[in-house]
Amino acid sequence: MGRTWFSALVEHKEHRILVDTGVSGEILLKNMNTLGIRPADIDYLLLTHGHYDHTGGLKALLEAR
Repeated sequence: MGRTWFSALVEHKEHRILVDTGVSGEILLKNMNTLGIRPADIDYLLLTHGHYDHTGGLKALLEAR
């Protein structure tokens, strides 16, 4: 079984909410780039809990902003 991680983008009205950052900042930023989403486009960040597979990309996201 491979690694699992979670991150989701929720768009509501004019706001973009990133729910968790997955296990890897590299993967998070690559996926965001593929979807045409800049880190600066994120209005809010919600971390559901402190496990690495939900917070691993946090540092990279903050540095990219």
